[in-house]
Amino acid sequence: CEKHLHLPPAEMKTELLRSLQHHPDKELDDDLTLIIIKRNSISEANP
Repeated sequence: CEKHLHLPPAEMKTELLRSLQHHPDKELDDDLTLIIIKRNSISEANP
């Protein structure tokens, strides 16, 4: 899932949703949550 971090937020969301449709499982949900938290932390640190 790290491969989506370089994308702009709207595009990242689209790609993540596409990934979810192809690979729905609990582990992926956890990964996405961590990525969103990490992405938000980076955004707040570098406005």
